[in-house]
Amino acid sequence: MFYLFNKRHDLRAKTICNKLKINTKTCLNKKIKNKLVVYICRMRVKNKKGKASKKKHLFIDESGSPDFYGSKKKLLIGDPNTPPILILGLIETRQRSILRNKIIDFKSQLLKDPSLKHINSLHQNGWYLHARGDHPKVRDHFFEFMQELDFTAHAVIGRKKLKIFHDYHKAKTSEFYFDLVKHLLKDRFKHEVEYELCLSGRSSSNANDFAIATKRALDIYSKKLKNDVNRDFKCIILKSSETPELSVVDYALWALQRYILKGQEKHFESLKNKYGCILDLYQNKKQKRYYTRKSPLTLENIEPFTYNNDTL
Repeated sequence: MFYLFNKRHDLRAKTICNKLKINTKTCLNKKIKNKLVVYICRMRVKNKKGKASKKKHLFIDESGSPDFYGSKKKLLIGDPNTPPILILGLIETRQRSILRNKIIDFKSQLLKDPSLKHINSLHQNGWYLHARGDHPKVRDHFFEFMQELDFTAHAVIGRKKLKIFHDYHKAKTSEFYFDLVKHLLKDRFKHEVEYELCLSGRSSSNANDFAIATKRALDIYSKKLKNDVNRDFKCIILKSSETPELSVVDYALWALQRYILKGQEKHFESLKNKYGCILDLYQNKKQKRYYTRKSPLTLENIEPFTYNNDTL
């Protein structure tokens, strides 16, 4: 005699068994038991209001610069100090608390590692994982650790083409943001009923454009989806220094940017199984191209991310 359930199976699965009139303390064939457990764990259980019992969390961040012009309307396109792209990306997870706790534990281990005592930035007050400012050894450790985490990353690459910016975005940074966010969130709302979008809070002058663009895109998709099923959406702005989960999307975008702009493939390759969809939004004029795990992005199958005559 054995039990169908153990401590790893929650009460929701038992509820389904009760509804299906399945005895959870029955001697079953092992093969049948395994199939039944998989079936039960995959079933979607709804509460009295019709909402899914679990919600999906989306953590959104950016890499690069959205600016086409600087002070006094100085054109920045072509300036070697200005990135030719803006990347918006997100990670999605159904287990936020688990992801958060694992990263917090990882940070604690880093601080205790005697081989990293000489890294001053690691031991400063308020330090948090941030790819651009972290020591190379810290980056290596975290990229290796990220391979064990349960998440999927998606990204949209916006090439900064001046003609498209003026003709299509009406020379407004807010519209440029909105176009990227709209494509980033497309097809992200399929299964769960409850969603929480967590934006990286930034101190830059473009932070407001980023937040407004996200909320505009969310309004569009929430109205469309609620025609099919009543979904709940929540959008909040969080500080990266206080939200360990945002370090994951920050690192994923940093690795992508370094790969496509500088050809540094080490960290991008280490996360290749974590990227779900990467969209090159303006690869050729206004044409877009999707890269997936079956058809991955490589330097050989993508146009160079450099300023050229087509940009002006």
